[in-house]
Amino acid sequence: MIDRGDLPSLVAVALQPDPGRLILYHWGDPDAAARRRAAAVQDHDAAYGVQRVIVCESGSPGISDHEAAIPTGLEQAHLLLHAVVAASQLGCSKIVWPTQVGPDAGLVGVIVQRANMVIDLAQIGIETAAGGWPVIDLPVVDLTDKQLVDLAEDTGAPMRSFWPCDGDGESPCGSCPSCQRWQRAFDEAGVPWPWVAVGV
Repeated sequence: MIDRGDLPSLVAVALQPDPGRLILYHWGDPDAAARRRAAAVQDHDAAYGVQRVIVCESGSPGISDHEAAIPTGLEQAHLLLHAVVAASQLGCSKIVWPTQVGPDAGLVGVIVQRANMVIDLAQIGIETAAGGWPVIDLPVVDLTDKQLVDLAEDTGAPMRSFWPCDGDGESPCGSCPSCQRWQRAFDEAGVPWPWVAVGV
């Protein structure tokens, strides 16, 4: 399972019938919140007793991030291809990718197409130990933010075991776009925000 240390990843772990069989694969983004997201992945391990956690440095493809931004689709393809290689090395037949775009059928179709194209590319030379191709499962792709919070609540997921902030403080800042997005979702779901508000 690709685990970004975010709420979709936490929910995807919580939904697994046998978390002890999971291998969490964390791709460390080189940004301000990287350390906190990596710590959240370790929290998922502690809460669910997964089989193994693998943490990889992102090693951005192409030219330096300072020169040009990498398009989102290429970032996703890069991450997925690395996950397929790791799954092949470990003999895994399934990759759980907890990406979330909401109920827009067009956006869901784009994500499904990206996943299928990466698998097609991998088939050029990668096979799992079992002799088949890994498949990519998208368990939360079409959910809204509120539905994710509802699912986290329903499964009893430890709510502080994801990192909602774009920063690296001791608590979420409460003012960045990511904090505002998830606070709004918690409010809509009627679930208490699991962190003390900044300045309180």
